[in-house]
Amino acid sequence: MEKTVCVLATGGTISGSGAPGQSAVYRSGALDVKDLLQGLPELPVAVRGEQLFGVASDDLTAENWITLARRIHQLAADPDVCGFVITHGTNTMEETAFFLHLTLKTEKPVVLTGSMRPATAVSPDGPMNLWQAICLAASPEAAGLGVLVCFSDAVYGARDVQKISASRPQAFGGREYGCLGLMRDGRVFLQHRPDRPHTTHTPFSAGHLTELPRVDTVSFHAGAAPDLIDHSASLARGIVLAGAGAGHCSNVWETRLKACTQAGIPVVRGSRTMGGAVVWDTVDDECGTLPGYTLPPQKLRILLALCLAEGMDRGEIHRALQTY
Repeated sequence: MEKTVCVLATGGTISGSGAPGQSAVYRSGALDVKDLLQGLPELPVAVRGEQLFGVASDDLTAENWITLARRIHQLAADPDVCGFVITHGTNTMEETAFFLHLTLKTEKPVVLTGSMRPATAVSPDGPMNLWQAICLAASPEAAGLGVLVCFSDAVYGARDVQKISASRPQAFGGREYGCLGLMRDGRVFLQHRPDRPHTTHTPFSAGHLTELPRVDTVSFHAGAAPDLIDHSASLARGIVLAGAGAGHCSNVWETRLKACTQAGIPVVRGSRTMGGAVVWDTVDDECGTLPGYTLPPQKLRILLALCLAEGMDRGEIHRALQTY
């Protein structure tokens, strides 16, 4: 049988439709996966399309992530399936990618892509991104790298990829770590490999999950009201601080965060900046918090939720923050 890449569509701008030529106002998820695949250049493998969802990525939930992971596992059991492409909105693409990066139990390539311009815009970027993503997913070089994002000629690892522009087609970057490689005319040029455990080498799995424990992100700013923390503490099982600089906040916020950890609610300190590391500090000794190291808050939230789903204690959560 011919090797096949499965394209799983979830919606997003790549399937958006709006006024002819315009790129700012449109309806996400208006087009079906069959529409996306029409007119692509010749591909190195057979392609099978499947429409899972049809929404903007802002509306995707943890339950959608679990459904997506389980569907990939089902399809990965087919020896003729050599890889996967997920079409996805850009706003939360990095979050879906990181969840799958930690929970999938396959070494077959899984590649997310999307677009910044809807299909009805002048010069839409979706067709090129999708074509390159399929070529990447079909490449044996991409196997065993975990979940990847292919966007605007670049290949990123799920752990470090981040959206860096609200409007430009070159919308993603790799934070301070760069991209893993490049795509050119359907050819793959990989220069680096992820060095953190992922997919088959983590203790996390979507197989037994029905939902994720609630973890809230609270964002600090000058003069921020501490009752934001009180609200999250009343509802969430964990809290991630999007702190200033190296994960810092005011004295009054530290007092509230200490009350959370004393009540058994784990608190992880992240940074609202685009780079650097949040490392162990005296505040962690005094308040019982944990540093988030080099993950941004939106990904710390996912990792903490998965740790809580596995019943990890504070020491195990700290090791996970250092490892993944």
